[in-house]
Amino acid sequence: MTISDCQDADESEILVQERIAELEKANQALRTEILECKSSENELIKLKDQLKAEILDADILHTLNIRYIEGSDSHSLY
Repeated sequence: MTISDCQDADESEILVQERIAELEKANQALRTEILECKSSENELIKLKDQLKAEILDADILHTLNIRYIEGSDSHSLY
């Protein structure tokens, strides 16, 4: 093996190590992004459930308002 071959091999090894470091950094960034997405998804599920409960409550209030406006006796409102 010549000196030139050794230098080329050393340079190639350095390039490989640099690329590995770049890929590890990119993988870590992707892992972080995945965790953020999962957290956002969980928050959206929670908000959807809260909205669903609020819609049900609004429907109940709407029904009671209609009964009140139509003049139903007050006992049926309770």
